[in-house]
Amino acid sequence: MTFKDPLHVGQVDVLQWVADGCPEGKWQGHAYKTTANALAGRRLLKVSKKGGGWQAEILPAGTYYLAHGDYPPGHWKTRRNAGIAGSPDTPTSPPPPRPQQSSVPKPRTIQKPCAPGEPKPTQKLVDDLLAADGRLVREVSGDSPNYSHLVGIINGRKLIPDDVVLLTKLSGHRVEIRLASTSDWTTQKPREIADSTRSRKGHPAVAELRTENALSSITPTAVRARAFRLLNALAIEAKARGISVSIVKIDSRGYRQAFDGYHGHLLFQFDELRCVVTVSQLSDRVPHVPTKSELERQRRGYAYIPTHDNVKSERLSVFVNADSRYSRRQHWDDTKTLLLEYRLHDVLAEMIDRNDAEKARIEQERLAAIERRRRDEIATARATEAYYEQRRIDTLLGEFSRFTKRRELSEFLVAMEQHAAGLEGDERAAADEWLTWCRQYIASLDPFARPLAMPKTKPPNYSEIAEFKQKLGFGSSFF
Repeated sequence: MTFKDPLHVGQVDVLQWVADGCPEGKWQGHAYKTTANALAGRRLLKVSKKGGGWQAEILPAGTYYLAHGDYPPGHWKTRRNAGIAGSPDTPTSPPPPRPQQSSVPKPRTIQKPCAPGEPKPTQKLVDDLLAADGRLVREVSGDSPNYSHLVGIINGRKLIPDDVVLLTKLSGHRVEIRLASTSDWTTQKPREIADSTRSRKGHPAVAELRTENALSSITPTAVRARAFRLLNALAIEAKARGISVSIVKIDSRGYRQAFDGYHGHLLFQFDELRCVVTVSQLSDRVPHVPTKSELERQRRGYAYIPTHDNVKSERLSVFVNADSRYSRRQHWDDTKTLLLEYRLHDVLAEMIDRNDAEKARIEQERLAAIERRRRDEIATARATEAYYEQRRIDTLLGEFSRFTKRRELSEFLVAMEQHAAGLEGDERAAADEWLTWCRQYIASLDPFARPLAMPKTKPPNYSEIAEFKQKLGFGSSFF
């Protein structure tokens, strides 16, 4: 879908609604604003957010579209940023004079030419984003476009009016591209957070940080106040979602250490993990201006003069870490085209995703433990049955061995008695004594002297169960 395609039914409804003067009660939610932004990109509407309120008015091209069902003649031949109105009859103002450029030409990046009639990658991404109501999820592979570069161009050139495009890396080889206005942030908008004159409700944890002067290392005062606003916005939004937020207490050594050696300002308590959030000030690397004393000492050969200094800037950075098993420290920084106010949604979404991932891991480990117990119960039952079966076999073979031995010994006893019949005197007395003992021993070997029944076996112990598990093949891989 491109800008030049006909409008679908939902876009025509929004266009007609604006033409009717934006009557109240027509829409629920904020999806209509995204559609209005798409129509503004087609130069059919003008969307404004001045004074903190959202306003939309129809342009002559939009009135023409409602009347004829198509764009005005020559609509797409007019430059997009020429004048205020989007009508082809609107005269274009002369372009402002360009500043003089350096005589040294900058190297140009060779780009792959687009096919005739095919929109540029940035324009195509804008079209796809607006068609998807402000949120896209794309798979990233070796031949995928550089979405980070494209998003930077879109934001730098403001190809989408009154909005900012954000890029978030998801798990795996996926990225999410969305408009800042389509986030599920409910308490404050980015411009409201950035407004230093706006009165806002403070979170108790942030108020405690202010009392303790926790951000004293961030200077000047205006930058420190902005850092507090960022923390307060995160805390208020988390509270609205039922997430507990508290201050990170100072330990005995004077550090705000939350867990595992990680320092921070606010502690977010989720279902299965804790996240610590901290705000720090970024520095700029500027050339070092040597002092007179440094130059004098260098002349004498005693001093090294650094080439650059790190100077505190007005840019801030937000760090997040969690006490999950597979945790990593992640940060978001102010950039030239994107302020942290627009990334707070990503900060909180990252913490929520980590909590969901931790819950999924715990649930997976719980199910795996249940499966291991089930397998162990099966292995134990089979090993126990094999143990009793082996004892019954051993008893049978033992009785059969005694029966066979008794029969052979009885035959031998008869031969002994025949031999003793020819003896006399002391030899006969000794032989009779020996034969008497032999008869008693042979009688004890009779398996039928006891009732025929299942043998009584003592229950197996742990080592015997483990031995039979090994014999049956229930090794470590089974569990």
